Amino acid sequence: MDPTKILAKFKGDFTENPSRWWKLFENFVSLYYDESKFCNAFPLFLEENAQIWYNKLSDDVTKSQNNLKCEFLKKYEFSSGQNFQTSTELINLSQREDEKVSDYINRLHVLSENHDYGEQFTLWKLRNECKPELMRQMAFGKWPETVAEAENRLRSVEATSKCLLEEDQKRMQENIVTKLQPEMEKMLQQISAVNSKALQQPTTSPTMVEPLLDDRKVQHRTRTPRRQRRRNPCYRCGECDHIPSQCRFIRIKCNKCKSIGHKAKMCRSKPKHFSAQPSKFISATGLNNTKASNLIKIRVANHSGMAMVDSGATISAISADFYYANLHKKVTLKKASLLATGASGASLRGIGTIEVPIEIGRLTMQQTFHIFENFTHSIILGLDFLDNQKARLNFDDKTLVLQSGITEVPLTNGDNNDNSICFISLVNDEVIPSRSEVIIPVQTVDKSIKSKLGIIEPNPALVGKQNIVGATCLVQIRNNKTFLQVLNPTNAKVRLSKHTKIGKFSEIIENSISSEITDDTVEINSIDKGTQNKNNEAKYIEIAKSLNFNFSDSDLTTEQKQKLMVMLGTNRDVFAMNLFIRTWLYRSPSPPY
Repeated sequence: MDPTKILAKFKGDFTENPSRWWKLFENFVSLYYDESKFCNAFPLFLEENAQIWYNKLSDDVTKSQNNLKCEFLKKYEFSSGQNFQTSTELINLSQREDEKVSDYINRLHVLSENHDYGEQFTLWKLRNECKPELMRQMAFGKWPETVAEAENRLRSVEATSKCLLEEDQKRMQENIVTKLQPEMEKMLQQISAVNSKALQQPTTSPTMVEPLLDDRKVQHRTRTPRRQRRRNPCYRCGECDHIPSQCRFIRIKCNKCKSIGHKAKMCRSKPKHFSAQPSKFISATGLNNTKASNLIKIRVANHSGMAMVDSGATISAISADFYYANLHKKVTLKKASLLATGASGASLRGIGTIEVPIEIGRLTMQQTFHIFENFTHSIILGLDFLDNQKARLNFDDKTLVLQSGITEVPLTNGDNNDNSICFISLVNDEVIPSRSEVIIPVQTVDKSIKSKLGIIEPNPALVGKQNIVGATCLVQIRNNKTFLQVLNPTNAKVRLSKHTKIGKFSEIIENSISSEITDDTVEINSIDKGTQNKNNEAKYIEIAKSLNFNFSDSDLTTEQKQKLMVMLGTNRDVFAMNLFIRTWLYRSPSPPY
């Protein structure tokens, strides 16, 4: 290990104790070096200002340990009457919050008069230890190079800041007075109007003084006459012939909230409903829509059914009828009290919860369901299920994706139980060579499809993820297997793992096929544009020939001649057959009006 990295080097920037460092250096040399190498090792532990000072010493000083010690302590030791604590106080000296710049400069000069720190140290203190607001304004210009210039500029900046602060305070006071002046004038006008009205009206009824009971002291207030009594009802009793502070029910106890100061009929506290658990919301409850298109196939404890995917339901639920018909012998019901609200606002009473395994597509998981009576739907998958399974609804393909694509199931309306639509996946792991077209074996995810005719539509995600393109194919499903044509236009091999969703199979109903398509079949939505264009060109060429146009001697090509003849025939109206055409002048019997 390098010994120069054990002891900190002496910088000579007046932030160190030279006496303490010299003692440490002597101990260090006695431990790692011989006494004869003391003078040679000394410059290795100096840097910055101390190194510059050492280079200026003569050979007589650098070759003697005693001379080095005297010169070192003479240069960096503090003068008589000063100690290291005074130097530390000087280095940590900063301007106080309520101190002027001139006072801070005087303190700095007093503490540094016995030390030869130099002008740069004083400039450093003025630049870094003054108040931040002064430093922000000094930063707009170049910092002075001398101490005198820095002191003059700091005093000028302080005076300017003080003037600006006084102007801001004065402007703020003026703004406050300007804003409050209209309100004060309005209040004075109201007070004068009340005083003048009180002087004009004679006292027709004597004023009655009644004691006002308060929690701490008794006050006396005058009751207003009957014709001047307030119309707003008292919040303590509901009557309108007095103010709340003079209400006789000020000490009454409310039978509803048990507090003092108002009657039960005027109580504003909200009624408290007891519930064992927080109220849940089930949005699909009460809807009897059998044509809803957000149903999926599900197996709950090996019992098949259709579950509604409802993102508006906070919990997953099962009807009591479905539970007692299929699950009560296998799954234990845990008693639990739960209040839930349906979409129609009706309250539902829960009889308990169950935790059962469910199967959706190729995924098996545990799910907690709440059991409710008078439940319209058999099974509802709520937000708790969708959140835990990282579900994603794809409304373009009408599919539900679970666990970031591990399984994908179609959304149906409950009537699509004939398995006319299902997904297609790979039978084995496949490697598609670069820039090639291959035919790979695929299988249907739903094993109930045995032998059907239909169309396979490729998964659009293959283009973005795998950079491959699948063909839309008309296939025959046999034993849940068929083939799909795939194109890899890239320069790299593409690997597809087993059970990758590669497309969607849609069954074709054979009764919807009208007849075999032959060459004589007329397409309804097609127009024979080629034949029509050829007939029109021949027609326009005959019209151009009738105008005696002949381009046989020209340098045009055959294609150019044909295009020119078609153009002339199309614009037949601009050419005259007879150049001797008379123009008749018609005179009106009377001038037009």
